[in-house]
Amino acid sequence: MSDENEYKNAIKQLSDATDEVKKFAETSKAELKNLGKVTPDV
Repeated sequence: MSDENEYKNAIKQLSDATDEVKKFAETSKAELKNLGKVTPDV
């Protein structure tokens, strides 16, 4: 495998990982926001 192919493959893996983290963060943010709606003010 050439260095260029390894480089492109690494970029794709990083991009996929970034997308996965972004989705997780958006889900977590939505869950926290909804949790605030469910929890009564103390």
